[in-house]
Amino acid sequence: MYSLCKYFKITEGSIELGCNGLSALTQAFMQYAPHSVDCPSYDLIMAIQNLRHKTGISLTHKYVAGHQDDHKEWSRLTRVAQVNVQADILVKQHLRYAKARPQHYVILGKPWSVYFNNKKLLELTKGMYKCVHSPEALDYWQKSKQIPPEAFDYIHWEAIGQAMTGLERLRQHYVAKHNLGMSGVGKWMKRWKERDTDACPRCGMSEDATHVLSCQGGNANEYWEQSICALSSWMHSVLTDPDINKAIITGLNNWRFKTMHPFPITPCLKVCLDQQQDIGWEGLLEGWIPFEWEVAQQKYYSAISSQRSGKRWIVGLLRQLWTVSHTMWDHRNQVLHEKTNVVSTRQQQQRDLNIKRLFHRLLITTLDPCDKFLLNYDLKTLLTKSITFKEGWLRSAKALMKHDTVKSRSSLRQIRRIRNNMRNWLQTGTNVK
Repeated sequence: MYSLCKYFKITEGSIELGCNGLSALTQAFMQYAPHSVDCPSYDLIMAIQNLRHKTGISLTHKYVAGHQDDHKEWSRLTRVAQVNVQADILVKQHLRYAKARPQHYVILGKPWSVYFNNKKLLELTKGMYKCVHSPEALDYWQKSKQIPPEAFDYIHWEAIGQAMTGLERLRQHYVAKHNLGMSGVGKWMKRWKERDTDACPRCGMSEDATHVLSCQGGNANEYWEQSICALSSWMHSVLTDPDINKAIITGLNNWRFKTMHPFPITPCLKVCLDQQQDIGWEGLLEGWIPFEWEVAQQKYYSAISSQRSGKRWIVGLLRQLWTVSHTMWDHRNQVLHEKTNVVSTRQQQQRDLNIKRLFHRLLITTLDPCDKFLLNYDLKTLLTKSITFKEGWLRSAKALMKHDTVKSRSSLRQIRRIRNNMRNWLQTGTNVK
């Protein structure tokens, strides 16, 4: 339009433009530019707006419903609807031609664009963030999860993103923290000095994020079986390929119980299982899922003439897998906050040992009158006091001993300085003689 007006020197008149994309039409004819560069097709919208302002003629726009020929005879369509159908056909032909070849033309009025690996970034902020941080993130995950570099090429990143977006905020936080391994497990609670032990409240072993899922202490196995049954029931309800259902359940059970039960083997499943084996079955519980699972499920849907989508299936599967993981975390927390468990028992033992150690140190320490309250009770009576009393006593005793240690070190430093000064003075006096 702009080129025609420029070539034929058209300076006045009016043209009505029709389009079956209501959102694109509205943004192309809005008074101001889109509020964000992340707006879809931002460069094309800006090109239309720039050329519209440069054209000296009056432009109006009209929305035309698309694909009207799907439910109406051609002869019954209005002229505008017929032109819209013809334009749609020509655009699709042009797209097939353009996608098969490098870009060989310049769009007039288009602002600058950002390309990465010969691909234009459609969402600028998100695209640039991904380009800058993806290599660093992949390097971190490769080292922390021991995933081979080639395995990252077949992880279904898009499905993971969609599954995370649909989760509530607290569940998103859980998934992120659990995958990093930096959640409130024994390993980190001890490192953060929140507990005296890193023991698992269910079995007493050292607890990290992986142990939360694999622990078999207490009645953890019952919760695992319930979660796995719920996962299998969900897969059955969404018409999952029975072989895929069995393969996923078998793989998860083999990982947790360290068994070697055979998988159902089909050509499609072999690729899925090989790729999942590279990533790890614990990784599947954390959301690291290959794209091939979607491909295999989509083939099954096509075979049974189902209109369901393999993409929606794999997004739902990820959320169900995270539910299994979160169920084991919930059970662990229930056991932890009971009055008596492995952690509380060990903490009690450690607390009593600390009291005994500090009590004997206080007996041989010269205390100020204001600090003698720490020895108001004998050791036997002190050990029978409540947890709150013991923790308060320990805080006071540790603060006192720390202060006493600082004073002792300060006195030693003063003595050393006096000795050094005397030694230097004597050496200087000897040299003068």
